[in-house]
Amino acid sequence: MRVVVALCVCLSAATAARAIGVEKLLGGGRLVAYAPSGWTPSRTRASSRGLRADAESLRRVGFRAVATYGAGPALAPVCRFFKRRGFRTVLVGVWDPRDRVELRRAVHLRRCADGYVVGSEGLTFGRYTRADLDAAIAFVRRRSGRPVTTREPLGAYLDDPTLVRAGDWIFPSIQPWYAGKRDAQDACGWTIFAYRDLAERAPAGIPTVIGETGLPTEGALATSEHYQRAFFLCLESRQVAFAHFEAFDQPWKRDDAVAPHWGLFRADGTPKLWAGQQLRPTITARRAGRAVRGRVGNGPLRPLRVVVYVEDTGLWTPRPPVRVDRRGKWRVRVPSDRAAAAYVVSAAWTPPPPMARLPAVDRAQVYARQDVPPL
Repeated sequence: MRVVVALCVCLSAATAARAIGVEKLLGGGRLVAYAPSGWTPSRTRASSRGLRADAESLRRVGFRAVATYGAGPALAPVCRFFKRRGFRTVLVGVWDPRDRVELRRAVHLRRCADGYVVGSEGLTFGRYTRADLDAAIAFVRRRSGRPVTTREPLGAYLDDPTLVRAGDWIFPSIQPWYAGKRDAQDACGWTIFAYRDLAERAPAGIPTVIGETGLPTEGALATSEHYQRAFFLCLESRQVAFAHFEAFDQPWKRDDAVAPHWGLFRADGTPKLWAGQQLRPTITARRAGRAVRGRVGNGPLRPLRVVVYVEDTGLWTPRPPVRVDRRGKWRVRVPSDRAAAAYVVSAAWTPPPPMARLPAVDRAQVYARQDVPPL
């Protein structure tokens, strides 16, 4: 009798250790599918500076949870960097469930990892078998004590109903673009229906969170940053639990014309429309002798620039864009008897030539403006 009771206690403890809820998966904020900006699979390591900048940019737009795609040498440091910068949840990916070295490296991160995503669409594309996947999930679960799942496209769960029991939560890739749903509202409605249908198939106590969903912003007709923004706003308004796909554009991807363009941020770290409107950078400006100086706040400093327009005989002429330093400070030489207007903009924005009216703040690439009167 004592043996049976002890066994039941051990099993309950193991189950509790693997349990995870939607709130934890989302980190109390937003969840994003992440590969480093400027990274390629051929690189052996992502730079520390780049990881810090990525974490800061994503945190500023409300992300508190991140899901990676692998535990190779380049991606293993992600967990530590993001946890140190306020991310509550890091889901460590394992790209190849057959790779024992990657599996052991992932398990080594167990004190940092809040869960594991073993395999990503490998069943669908024939990179490994279900037996390979089940063995890897069991290995990571046993060695780490953390909850584990896998990520497959929606069709895989419909073709194999047992897949909903493969992990400790269901983490499907639901991409309306590849289902031919490319208008933002149509794509949103289809995604919500697919999510709810799969969640109804889930075993009791197994949460469902979409592991990838989004819309590309370039590469084909019916792509734009406006569609991407509208799609995400629609899903968030319906309280769907999902991971934004993806954090940054990945130019190395060549699967199809849109593959490099799914990011919320461009590869150089500049925010697209949805991210820019979440960030809302600010700018202050004041006279300092024959210069105008100030500070940029509430935004990732690396991809931002300051452009100062100077009034001269009825036209506003832009000075060359300037970078901000690591504290957000900037300085531009401006004659003291000229009115000026300082803008904080995306590094990708090209200032219009001299014009009679100042550019508008559109929150897409032109984020804020501060007028500076002449002395």
